[in-house]
Amino acid sequence: MIPKIKRGQKLGGLVVYLLGEGRANEHRHRHVIAGSATVMRPEWLATFDGPADKRAARDAALAIANEIEIPRRLHGTTVKMRAKPAQGQRGQGTDVIERPDKGAKGVLRDAPVWHCILSLNPGEELMDEQWSDLINEFMAEMGFIGDGDVAEARWVAIRHGHSGEKGDGQDHIHIAASLVREDGSAVDTYFRDPKTGRPRGDFAMAQAVANKLEHRYGLQVLASREEGGALSGNSRAEVERAARTGSHSTDREVLRRTVRSCAVASKTEAEFVRRCQMSGVAVTARFGRGKVVGYSYQLEGEDGPIGPRLGGAKGLGGLGLPALREQWDDTPEERQAAVAALRGEGEQGRESLDLDNPKLWLQAARDLETWNKELRQISPDDRETYAWAAGRAAGVFSAWSARVEPDGGVLTDAADELTRSAQPRNSTRQSSSARPESMPDLGWVAVTLTQLRRRTGGDPLYESILLMRQLLLTLAALASAHEARAELGRALQLRDRAVEPLAAMHARYAELYAHKPSTATRVVEDEEQRAERLRSAGLDEDTIGQIVAAESGAARPGSVPRAGGQAYRVAGDPLAPERQAEQRRDEFER
Repeated sequence: MIPKIKRGQKLGGLVVYLLGEGRANEHRHRHVIAGSATVMRPEWLATFDGPADKRAARDAALAIANEIEIPRRLHGTTVKMRAKPAQGQRGQGTDVIERPDKGAKGVLRDAPVWHCILSLNPGEELMDEQWSDLINEFMAEMGFIGDGDVAEARWVAIRHGHSGEKGDGQDHIHIAASLVREDGSAVDTYFRDPKTGRPRGDFAMAQAVANKLEHRYGLQVLASREEGGALSGNSRAEVERAARTGSHSTDREVLRRTVRSCAVASKTEAEFVRRCQMSGVAVTARFGRGKVVGYSYQLEGEDGPIGPRLGGAKGLGGLGLPALREQWDDTPEERQAAVAALRGEGEQGRESLDLDNPKLWLQAARDLETWNKELRQISPDDRETYAWAAGRAAGVFSAWSARVEPDGGVLTDAADELTRSAQPRNSTRQSSSARPESMPDLGWVAVTLTQLRRRTGGDPLYESILLMRQLLLTLAALASAHEARAELGRALQLRDRAVEPLAAMHARYAELYAHKPSTATRVVEDEEQRAERLRSAGLDEDTIGQIVAAESGAARPGSVPRAGGQAYRVAGDPLAPERQAEQRRDEFER
């Protein structure tokens, strides 16, 4: 169950909208299902449906709003909140009062209307009686129902069917309440955390109450509340734009992966800024006392900015500048170089190198092998280290996805799930101090996947298998850590959307490699000859079709690998190769 809270000025307009037919007559069978004692009058509990009931619904709505407003008008109480100085946006029949932007002071404005939407997960539905009981418990926990020590505040809950113009969305209800109690006192929208004693706002409190009610009423429990993994959601405009363009991901999701891959691949702040700019991301600095204290990011298109502008800590999920600086070589000189990079000044760094040594694939696989050995030694209870590891691995998957999956796919989904696993439960800030000294940080792996030149026919198949196998082990270790901490929802999501799809992809690559002719003996074949060769090897027709399509270059990258490119003959098991002489990374950089 997902709560969403807004503040406003005009209760009458809000209730008229909620009992009205909606913008596209989507409010069907609209009716009051719960409310404070003076609101639950028989004449106001009728069910309204369609435009024909518009007048009767409006009359009832205005009467309900007037009843709720009596204490505020009687006592003349104002309920101030710090908000944007400009007029709040008009929407859903009420003047919405918006909180000031981060860092902005704002002004005090009267906002006595409290509007909360409670939405169930897709596929869930409650009867009116169940909704009524749940809402009364919710409002009691939120402090609106009197308990002898404080007076009651008046409110009404309205149900008008599922969301969406066709009524095929989520089951939900709206609560419209006054923040003035019967005795004229204001409802305090800040609560003391029972564990820490620190105040928290009504949004955080609503999330905690929703979690409690999910368990009590047998609703799907939102795992991100208990286990972490929450990310900023897509807006309707972003989802609609992705649908129009046929994109697998929204602009927000592309931006999140791009910035994370740049962060993991970078050694300094200036390199990070340049990588973002090279990847089509506009970087805007936020200054405090003459110094850069944060960045915001937005995709750049041919005709200008695309999608939302997001900050790193919350908008992109744990990529705040203080945390990133702990992962880089951070010096005053590098910070100044980053400011120069923002202006398009300064020299290019290693991000401009054109890497062309295929042995870098093997080095990347060995880095991951060392990484996985160290990861297995970490206690599952060390949540901070595992969150750091998930974030670094997400950057590697993001870099590989950008390389081979223009339309999204297995690697894209794995990057998104790892980003969720990287989110700490109680903070938006990650610290690289969680990294064990013996673990490589995967930065060079991200550099390899970003900058190594692609050869005609695609990336080398054998090396892709090695890298994929190690990344699969990383995913499995992270999922197991979630399970050991009883974070079963997060573990299940990671296994369903990342581990199992990547395992299937790895198996297809391995099967393709096993039936691929060696470089020395390979001859040109047409598709029928290839198919006949594979049938003689005992493969089924579906697999044969996939491999033939892949070798013909018809398969989508990231779905079935292409067989072209430079091949390496290795004796023995292709998934457990003999060691080759290691070539140092600094030689490649030179």
